[in-house]
Amino acid sequence: MNHRELAFVLILFITFGQRLQLSAAQKCKPLSGSNNFGIYRCQGVQTLSEIEQELMPTWRGIVVSNRKEDYLDFTPQSGEQQTETKWAQITDLDLSQAGALNLEDGSFSSFTALERLNLTNAQLDGLKTRYFPVASKLELLDVSGNDLQSLRAVNFQHLTQLRVANFHIII
Repeated sequence: MNHRELAFVLILFITFGQRLQLSAAQKCKPLSGSNNFGIYRCQGVQTLSEIEQELMPTWRGIVVSNRKEDYLDFTPQSGEQQTETKWAQITDLDLSQAGALNLEDGSFSSFTALERLNLTNAQLDGLKTRYFPVASKLELLDVSGNDLQSLRAVNFQHLTQLRVANFHIII
């Protein structure tokens, strides 16, 4: 291979590598509109770490948009580097279009500033006490469209700031 061919191959490699990197980094894009400053729509994500790779200090809200048949693992373990400081800026979280949602104890524990949470149609059958941080700032919770089997007061003991809750079950 001569120098000219080597240079051409190198240019192709660099160009392809940059395009590959760009396409991987484009899962989250800012929502348009004057009321949506700092809110990002993330599409085709299956774990927290995919969002975490793109999370910037200017973000204040996240809307996950997946296909209905997709699955989002929203457990603390799915964000390998999940740290409280990284997620603490998020005040709005909309998982109503995320597909089936996998939640465990501590799923929202790093979201210490979370004020509004939309879990509509997340295919949940219940809520657990330990989903939320002890000093939760959650004011609005929408879990409509889920097949919640039972709700107990203990499930909301950490939600002392909660003002609005929607539990409407769509039959």
